[in-house]
Amino acid sequence: MAAHNRSGATKMTDKENQQGKDPAGEFEIVKPIGSFKIRFPSPEKRGDDFITPFSFKFKEGEWRKGGHYSDGIFRFRNFSVNGKRIDGMRVDDEKQKDEINRFVEMLKERRNRLKDEVAMRIVNGEIPIRIGIVGCDWPHYQPWVNVDDHFNAQDIMERAINHILKANSLDTTTANPCDYLERIIGRLVKTDDEMPDYAFEIEHDPERLRYHGYNDTVVTNFKAKLKDIMKVRINNIHKREDQEAEHFQKILKIAQETNKPQKLRSWSEDCDGSTDECDIDNIIVFVNPDGTTKTERIHTY
Repeated sequence: MAAHNRSGATKMTDKENQQGKDPAGEFEIVKPIGSFKIRFPSPEKRGDDFITPFSFKFKEGEWRKGGHYSDGIFRFRNFSVNGKRIDGMRVDDEKQKDEINRFVEMLKERRNRLKDEVAMRIVNGEIPIRIGIVGCDWPHYQPWVNVDDHFNAQDIMERAINHILKANSLDTTTANPCDYLERIIGRLVKTDDEMPDYAFEIEHDPERLRYHGYNDTVVTNFKAKLKDIMKVRINNIHKREDQEAEHFQKILKIAQETNKPQKLRSWSEDCDGSTDECDIDNIIVFVNPDGTTKTERIHTY
């Protein structure tokens, strides 16, 4: 447990520092109505990455859950003193406020490291991706991971996916990780013969088969290592890049032979707003004889 001085400052014990463990953090804040003791949960048990929760004890009362903390302000939930509702409390001492903020940032950094550690267990195959049939009207496969309830599974999956992408010098993604993996695995329900090579621990849950009216060759659940799933995605990206490079060289050759820019590719997208009464723009990319490219935007009316 962290030690404290009279000003409410928190001090780690030597043993806690040597072990590299962050204490739960306790602060004392003195107000005219009485003294508050504040604790922040450990990074392992925080459970919410969007707010900074805390618990508190007023005077000699019992410890209770607070609301959330943000830059010197503690927000309470259902707390009153002498019949008067107290929604929040400000830390008036700037030195103590800075100390609390530093402590909170330390907890956030440690939690971030913990999430990266869990993500690496997925990357290394220690924690498999679990794929199972979900949905009633439209049964389909959905990937998931089993991690501690104190962590957001989708956040952990996204970290693991992006680690593999970065390790292969590819752009990271902010897409929903379940949707991202579904596009690789395929949402359509498969039979044993249609299972990918990376699938293991294949199951045919009798109850689920009956519910959906499937025969016993349909796979209801299976597992896979993320790196094996991502290998399919990475190979497809490299294949597409090779095809695009080959196409570029083909168009460049024509541009050099004709000494005129040649159309490389085109698509449509929302208007960039540079003109009125236009909803869709047609984009055309040309290859110049010197190998450079130019882009034309054509507004449609």
